[in-house]
Amino acid sequence: SSAASVTNYQVPTLPTIEGPIAEPGEMFIVDVEAAQPESVASYGYGFEEYFISGFAAGSPYKIRVLVIRPSDRSQFSGHILVENNHAQNRPLVWRYTRDYNLSRGHAWISVSTTTGDDIELLRTQNPDRYASLQLSEEQVSDVYAQLALLLKSDNAIVPGVENGYLTAFSMAERPQPPYMDT
Repeated sequence: SSAASVTNYQVPTLPTIEGPIAEPGEMFIVDVEAAQPESVASYGYGFEEYFISGFAAGSPYKIRVLVIRPSDRSQFSGHILVENNHAQNRPLVWRYTRDYNLSRGHAWISVSTTTGDDIELLRTQNPDRYASLQLSEEQVSDVYAQLALLLKSDNAIVPGVENGYLTAFSMAERPQPPYMDT
């Protein structure tokens, strides 16, 4: 029952933030974003990369979070899409809503939690930069709960979030069902 689920919740622990990450080497930007006809900079936006770490399902984890937001923080609308990428770090929802969101001051967070696939792709692009990333399938839902808490905290990587939208496409939707009734 929904009454039981409300009383049996646990508040997640706040994860640790590292970043913005500046080195070693360059951050990986997936080809579907790099191939766009207009850069995010042409909209007044920039990329920032963070590592988020903590404990989930009894083990340590460390993931990459890529943020696209207005460079002028006063232009941020307060709306943010949080997307679990499809295989090979492909942000399919962002790809199809990109121009709409960029023209309205909305921000986007790409969360690399497609276990195995995302981390291995990042490591092939920059082994030194992404060597410490780790995540198991059992941790994904807890990681999202921690990320949500982080976005609402005083330490938010994107301050001023008023509305957050957890989104994904196809197989990347797997972290969402636990939150469908909240």
